[in-house]
Amino acid sequence: MNNFQDINFFSQKIDLIDVIGDIKFPKLEENTFLNVLSSEKHMPFFWIIDNEEELKKTDSYFINEDIFCEESNNSIPNVLKSTYESTDKFKKEYKVKFLSVINSTIFESGEDNDATILMSNLLAINHDATLTLLQEYFISALEDESLNENLMVKILIMLGDYSYENLYPYSQAMAMVAYNVKSIRVISAVFNLFGHWGNKASLNMLLKFNAPKEPWLLIKYNSLIKSLKERCSMLER
Repeated sequence: MNNFQDINFFSQKIDLIDVIGDIKFPKLEENTFLNVLSSEKHMPFFWIIDNEEELKKTDSYFINEDIFCEESNNSIPNVLKSTYESTDKFKKEYKVKFLSVINSTIFESGEDNDATILMSNLLAINHDATLTLLQEYFISALEDESLNENLMVKILIMLGDYSYENLYPYSQAMAMVAYNVKSIRVISAVFNLFGHWGNKASLNMLLKFNAPKEPWLLIKYNSLIKSLKERCSMLER
């Protein structure tokens, strides 16, 4: 969940997109101004001022082409272009390299490796773009003629290095997709991820899945649910 107390109107990279996308600006006449107000308790909000005397009482900004593009050309506001450009540059630079490192790395239980170290570094550079790349790799594994189990399992293991909240909602989305894959190895890796999260939210998600039919997976599923219920019960005391 975003903390709007920390919003900086001109630097926030993603909340500003949502705010602008929901606003329908009226046609502005000459000498009209846009007021942008941000408080500690509220999101930024906007209103139109066409009285110069009223303007003197407020902290306002001229609307000009350096801040917002004209609505008719459907282009991205200039203040947001750098974010898009940096994300696009990031993905172009690391998409092939990151995947290559994941594919070539041998994963040992409980140990860091080249792939997990690179993931940590990339998350520090661009958190959302890194997780978007992982999602793209995940989808590509499903698109293969023969399911790329190795890649999916490795990604699920990498997600298990982080808390439930830290990679939300990317890791949850990948886990839900993986649970429906016809692969014992992949579903087992999903159970390991839910066991790592170990919270009420992960238990609630798991209970909404159909129990697996494969005997070994069913045993693991029932054991995991029991373990999560006991852990959640202890945390609630």
